[in-house]
Amino acid sequence: MDVLVIIISIILGIIIFFIAYSEEPLHISIIIAAGFAIFSFIILVPIAFSFIGWSDSDNSLEDRIVKGSLPLIDQCLNKKIENPESIKIKGKTIFIDLTRKASGFQNYTSFSYLLSEEIRGHYSDTEITAFLIARRHKGDSMGFYGIDEKCPAFQAIDDICVVYWPEMTPIGFFSLESTPPKTISVNRACYGDYLGNPYVVGNETISKITFSQI
Repeated sequence: MDVLVIIISIILGIIIFFIAYSEEPLHISIIIAAGFAIFSFIILVPIAFSFIGWSDSDNSLEDRIVKGSLPLIDQCLNKKIENPESIKIKGKTIFIDLTRKASGFQNYTSFSYLLSEEIRGHYSDTEITAFLIARRHKGDSMGFYGIDEKCPAFQAIDDICVVYWPEMTPIGFFSLESTPPKTISVNRACYGDYLGNPYVVGNETISKITFSQI
């Protein structure tokens, strides 16, 4: 998971910096660094994950839901939901992008952490309404970015499938558009075809649907 990679990188960076600049003998520095690493993984990592509302069990639940949903995607994309606010929410919700592979072995990226704790699904929940980005395509709106404003950027349109768990019932899909891209000058090379954040729009929409039924 991206969060785990970031946390481990920070811990390793602190350890390397300490060993490199410590005035203590090398073997003492290594012992102190090892103690810090053990303390970090036992104390700091669980605290960080509890702060964002993520756990191994929650990740395992999302793995199971994704695995069970993949065979249903074609069926789901054949049923258009014209009004997303008509979707009946069962239990809590999760938000996953099936089009974007995360770090490690996951073939998806979870954005459930964007959802409020009040509506976000966890391993202890008996019912989940899964919102899964199954397809992303380019909208008509287009802008440019980069040093010379030569990098094309398209508006992202996400087709989001809705699946009930544990019965694994595909409800259908609805489409969401990200904010239209603007032409901006930034000091960086081209890094992708899309600008605007569809996950923010997705979070707002899912939250609106869910909170309206609480």
